[in-house]
Amino acid sequence: QQPSPAPVMSSSQVEEAAYMEKLRRLKKYVVPLGRMIQRIGNDDGEKSKKMKQLYDMLQNPTRRMPMETLIKCEKVLERLEIQRDNEAEAPVPPSMETCTAALEEVLATVLKSPCAAHTLHRTLSPALSVLLGPTYSTHPATLAPASRPLQPPPETPDIGDIVQGEVARLNARFRINLDCQMPPGSDELTLICQLDDPNLPCVPPITLTVPASYPDKPPRCHLLAVDYESTEFLRSIRESMSERLQSMPPHCSLTMMLHSWEMSVRQACSPQPPLISTIAS
Repeated sequence: QQPSPAPVMSSSQVEEAAYMEKLRRLKKYVVPLGRMIQRIGNDDGEKSKKMKQLYDMLQNPTRRMPMETLIKCEKVLERLEIQRDNEAEAPVPPSMETCTAALEEVLATVLKSPCAAHTLHRTLSPALSVLLGPTYSTHPATLAPASRPLQPPPETPDIGDIVQGEVARLNARFRINLDCQMPPGSDELTLICQLDDPNLPCVPPITLTVPASYPDKPPRCHLLAVDYESTEFLRSIRESMSERLQSMPPHCSLTMMLHSWEMSVRQACSPQPPLISTIAS
């Protein structure tokens, strides 16, 4: 059986289809044109009148008009540069007060995390170290006897004002004591440093050796293997601290080393995301 031939459309049907297609394409201008009319109002009488006529023609599909009129309307609407992206108005920017309140809320939430100081230190300390240099004073301050936290035994040399002042300015969570087993006659100081923070677990102390030429020469940090190899948690602190010591500037201070130690403890306390294998099964 021969397939029936496709019906041939008459010229009037072709014109009608073209008219309806053109009218369908112009429908996308109805909503944005109405918004533009509302914004302009009666400020520009002639322009507002023409736009209302266009709007009425697009709103009334039963109102027939010549094809040439529709083409002219399309050109006029394109010249108006009406925003047609999803037929949505541009979002109104929030006020400065709203942005500030939202930012403060996010910061307050983030700073409540036990890893907040570690995150801020890891993000900002490299840039600050380059810009500001080591955090120690090259001019010894005149300190009152009551402000000298380290009292050496009689057989050891006096402790310099730079070290005394730096220890005095430390946060109370750092507890610093002189090593009673320092060899007599040594020019170096051995400090036993403990971290006493109620929000962190108890960890073994570290030993800092301060050379006589400090701050021209940096102190040396010692994490005893017998103390920091007993558990996986302590080993992670030791590894993190070793990495931080390698990236220290040449003239680092006692304060910088202690803060790096604290950040290593906080990093070890932070939950580690599970490793997801990327090998296809």
